[in-house]
Amino acid sequence: ERWNQNKNKDLKLIYMKKITFLIPFFLINQVISSQAVAPYSQDYNSVCAGCDNSAVVENWDQYSYGSTTNTNDDDIWNGWSLNPGLAPGSNAYTLYHDDDVTFNGQGVDNWFVLHLDCSSLSEVYFSYDEFQTFDTSYYVFHGVYTSENYDAASGGAASQPNGTWSLLRQGAASLTPTTQTFTLPNTTTAIAFRFTGDWADNWFIDNISISGESLPDQTVFERLQGNVYRQIESPDDCGSCEEEINYYMFSSDGLRIIGTEYDGTCEQDDFQPFGNGDGEAEIVSNTVNEFEYCLGFLCQTVTFTSNDEDEIQFDFPFFNQTWTAQLYEDEVPCLPSAGLNDYGLENVKLFPNPANDYLNLANNSNKKIDVEIFDIHGKSILNLDNVSNPINISKLKSGIYFVQITSGIEKTTKKLIVN
Repeated sequence: ERWNQNKNKDLKLIYMKKITFLIPFFLINQVISSQAVAPYSQDYNSVCAGCDNSAVVENWDQYSYGSTTNTNDDDIWNGWSLNPGLAPGSNAYTLYHDDDVTFNGQGVDNWFVLHLDCSSLSEVYFSYDEFQTFDTSYYVFHGVYTSENYDAASGGAASQPNGTWSLLRQGAASLTPTTQTFTLPNTTTAIAFRFTGDWADNWFIDNISISGESLPDQTVFERLQGNVYRQIESPDDCGSCEEEINYYMFSSDGLRIIGTEYDGTCEQDDFQPFGNGDGEAEIVSNTVNEFEYCLGFLCQTVTFTSNDEDEIQFDFPFFNQTWTAQLYEDEVPCLPSAGLNDYGLENVKLFPNPANDYLNLANNSNKKIDVEIFDIHGKSILNLDNVSNPINISKLKSGIYFVQITSGIEKTTKKLIVN
C-alpha cells in the first residue's frame, strides 16, 4: 500500500537509476580525515569512476547513527555518496544522500563532516549549492552544523560526532539548485551536513566553498607572545654555558627568563622589558621572519627554525653564540605568585640620570641589592654588594653604561648616562 501511495517517487527512483551507469563512489568506509585549511572549495568534478578518489574526501569524516540495520530500499544509494548524473540535465558528480529505507523503520542519521582550519582568515564566508528531486512532502530533516571544538581524532560520541555543534540551517532544499551563504567565525573547526529519516526525500550538495580575507601576516614577536620555550643547557653548548634549564616567556611587555638547575632548584628570574626608555631593550627589527632587540651594544635575534614554530633560535653575535629552545606547554617551575610586571626590581629607578659623581637607587624594597656596572663594550667597571645611597661613581668617565641590579634571583638592567 505504501508503494502505491508514493508512485511518483518510485518513478523518479527508476528514472535516476536508468540514466546512471557510472559506478558511484561510496563514502561509507571513509577513514578519519586530515584537516582542510581555508580557503577551501570542492565541486566534486575531479571524481572519476574506477579511479583513486581519496583526495576528494581526504578532509571529510562520515558518521552513521540511527538504525543499525541494513537498508531495505533495493537500490544502490545508501548513506552519503558521490554520484554522477543524478542532477537534472547534468552528468557531473555531486555529494548525494538518497531516501534510505531501514528494515526496522527507525531511519538513518548520517553526518558528513568537513574537518577545517579557518584560523588564517579574518572572516569566513561559507557557501554551498543544494537541491532535491523528491517532493518536499517526503522531507524529514536536513541540517547544516558548525563546530568550534571538533576533533577528528576523537571520533564520534554516542549520538553525534564529538564536539559542540551549532545548527546553522535546517529545512528541505528547493527542487532547483540554490546557493546558501553564511558568515562563520574563524574559530570554526568543522562544518557538517546531516540527513535523517526513513524512506524520506533526497539531498544534493555541490560547490562547497569556504573563503574570506586572510589575516595580515604576524611578525615573529607577535607569534612569540604568550608562548614559553625551554632550553636545556649544557657546558658543551657554549663557553659560558652551564648545566641549567632556561624557560623563555614572551609577552608584549618583554622577555622573562626563569632558570633552574637540572634538579629543579630555582636560580634565575630575569625580566627584560622592551621599549625605548631607561633599561629597556629596543626592538630594532620585527618582521615575519625575525625579531631583533638590543640593549646598548648587546643584540639578540630570534627566529623560528621550522614552519611548525615549535622551536626558536637565538643568535647572540657579540659573544658568537647560537642556541635553540623548544616550545614548552607544561607548568613553568619557580614562578612566584606575582605577575609578570609585579616584582620590585623592575620599578627601581636611577637618579639623577644623567649623573655626575653620585648615583642613587629609588627602591621601595628593603631587600639587599647588589650592583654591577658595565661599559658600552660589556666590560665590568664597578661591582658593589649590598649597596646603599649614594653610590660613588666619580671614577667613571663620561659615556653610556649599563647598571645590572640584583636581589636574590631577581635581576634587571638599567641604562645610565654619566656626564
